[in-house]
Amino acid sequence: MRDEFLLDDVHVIRALAHPLRIRMLSMLQQEGPATSTTLSRALGESTGNTSYHLRQLARHGLVEENTERGDRRDRWWTAAARHYNLAPALDGSPEHKAAIAGLRARVLEHDAVIVASFFEHEDIFESAVRDEATFTNHVVYATPEELTTIRAKISDIFREFERPDPASRPDCADRWYGVLRLVPWKPERSRKS
Repeated sequence: MRDEFLLDDVHVIRALAHPLRIRMLSMLQQEGPATSTTLSRALGESTGNTSYHLRQLARHGLVEENTERGDRRDRWWTAAARHYNLAPALDGSPEHKAAIAGLRARVLEHDAVIVASFFEHEDIFESAVRDEATFTNHVVYATPEELTTIRAKISDIFREFERPDPASRPDCADRWYGVLRLVPWKPERSRKS
């Protein structure tokens, strides 16, 4: 599995902009190779549905068949990359803008479901774990070059603790979901002028 997949094709971006595909890809990234049946059970979907969406993801290179496991009837799939990022220089056509807007909306929905699930079930976590959940925001004033540095530093910290190999995880480690969003922001007052 490579580290990064650059989303620079409108057809690939559109293919990923589906709630179930995002959930499936996320599971493959975090849990490793899986079959359509494994994914269907974990995600509460029919095997036919997960099988169809796996084929669509594979058609666009977002997942790959894991030929080291299974056979023709028992196909295993793996994420093509640990991270999927939008290419910085897309053509700006209406088609690209619409595809990117669709993907961003689905990713925000996916994030919201994970956070809402924590709120709904936070009592299942020990207080020492629950108390580490963090909701914070910052307003920074930075140049594009400085933002590149900020993004790289924060990403490096996250990557240090990703531990894709389950054997490298401490026994007491819980899985955490972190999101980094940096967007230009003009307060309401400034936009009116």
